Amino acid sequence: MTTRTMKPTIATARKTAEAMNARQVVVVSFDYAGRYAVVSYGVTKAECQDVARLCDAIAYGLDDGSLPAPEINR
Repeated sequence: MTTRTMKPTIATARKTAEAMNARQVVVVSFDYAGRYAVVSYGVTKAECQDVARLCDAIAYGLDDGSLPAPEINR
């Protein structure tokens, strides 16, 4: 089972978008305890709102099990 951790900052997503020359980005991270975090970023307010829907869908899918979380082995 996955549970949400504290969200990473929007600055994390913005830096990822800048590094990839992307207008929108979703960052999903998992830790060894089975927790995850998601954050999204869009260059404009409209792009941010658009990609936030995908970010929310990913989070809800992980919460309800309809999206499988990776198994992380140490």
